[in-house]
Order: sequence, then structure tokens, then C-alpha cells
Amino acid sequence: AVVLLIVLALGGYKAFSIYQQIQMFTAPKPPITVAAALAEQRQWQERLPAVGSLKALQGVELSLEVEGIVKSLHFDSGQQVKAGQLLLQLNDDQETALLGTAQADLGLAKVDFGRGSQLVGDSAISRGEFDRLSSQYRRNQAVVEQLKAQKIKKSINAPFSGTIGIRQVDIGQYLAAGTMIATLQDTSSLYVDFNVPEQALPKLSLGQQVLLQVAAYPGQTFPASLSAINPKVEETTRNLLVRAVLANPDGKLLPGMFANLLI
Repeated sequence: AVVLLIVLALGGYKAFSIYQQIQMFTAPKPPITVAAALAEQRQWQERLPAVGSLKALQGVELSLEVEGIVKSLHFDSGQQVKAGQLLLQLNDDQETALLGTAQADLGLAKVDFGRGSQLVGDSAISRGEFDRLSSQYRRNQAVVEQLKAQKIKKSINAPFSGTIGIRQVDIGQYLAAGTMIATLQDTSSLYVDFNVPEQALPKLSLGQQVLLQVAAYPGQTFPASLSAINPKVEETTRNLLVRAVLANPDGKLLPGMFANLLI
């Protein structure tokens, strides 16, 4: 009897468990929340990847074409300079003295030429003597201009406005001709040259948008535009050289940075 009761109890429990499972699966499920949005049609635009290095639209290594001793410096490393600003002066004492002498000789030759012009008109001197005075006057003018040009070469002025690099020379230092003084970069606008396959030519147009990224600013994109397309395909690579320009008013980008581009 006890065994029978146990069997009946187990059977009842099993039946109740099965009943609960049936109720759980047959019970209505709660509604699912679904977010909805209006469908928007957009045209997919294929972009061509490329790479290149940024360059300043204007950038030079400053140097002099003559030798000499640095007399004075008129800039600091990293300084903003204006076009025409004096940057460096070599010792020009000899050129200054020679120019002073030449200008004095020119003044005397000018007086002689003026006096000769009157005398030849009065037939007081021969035409040959007047020609000699005229020739001497022109020679003195040429000497003065030549010495002025030599004196100008003893200094260097900023060829354009921009940021000057780290100074490479000191006052009193002897500079051989061609010694680099510093770099000068106008970083307000930059450009990047890059190559694309010749098959991409039909997809290119001047003014076309180019997206640019650099490692210094991950996740940030800078807009540029195509400014030039080379009129010749490189025969060895079958690539086409293209140039894009971009504004850089805040100076975040620097010449020499490696750039990834999407055209």
C-alpha cells in the first residue's frame, strides 16, 4: 500500500509538471518592441583610395648665393614673417665702401657730362670729347648698379609670408655660398600629389572633392579638391599624376605628413 501511494504521488507530480510546461508554451507571448524609421533613398558613391605626402604651396630652403660672415639675424625659429622682411645680413663693409666711392665718381661724371652737353652745343669741345664724357658717365652708372647688386646679395629677405623653421646659423659664423639658413613654409594652403590608375581618368574632374586623413588626427577627415590632372600617363606604371589642394587656416596640417585619400 505504501509503495502504491508513492507511485501515485510521483505520477501526480509528473503529470502536474507536464501540465505546467504545456501552459507555459501555449501562453500568449508579450509583444516585441520594434523601432521604425522612414526609408531614405541615397545614391552609393564609389571612392578611389590613394596615398601621398602633404606639401606647402610655397616652401623654400633659404640660402645666399655669396659667401660671408653673418653680421646680424632678424628672425627667431618658428616665427611668422612677412614677405620682404629682412632675415639675415652678411658683413658688407667692403661693398658699402666701394659703393660710396663709385657713387662719388658717378656724381663727378654726371657734372662733366652736363657741362659737356652745353659746351658741345656751343662748339667749345669736339664731338669726340663729348662722346668720351658720355661714355664715362654711363660706365660710372653701370659700376654703381653692379655694386648695389653685390651689396643686395649680402642679405636675404623673406620671399613670401609664412612660418620660418629652426635657425641653422649664428651671428659671426662664416657661411659658404648655398648654406641653408632655415626653411620657410606658407602652410595656409597645402597640396598633395598622388597617382591613380589610368582607368580612373573618366571619373576625375577639376574641383572634385577629395577626402584626406592623416595619422596625427585619427578619425578626422579634411576636405580637399582636385586642382590639376597631369596631361600624360606614366608609361612604366600606367598611372596618372593628380594634385589636390586644401585650405589649412589653423595650421593643423604640416608639410611632409603622409595622407590617405579617397577620391
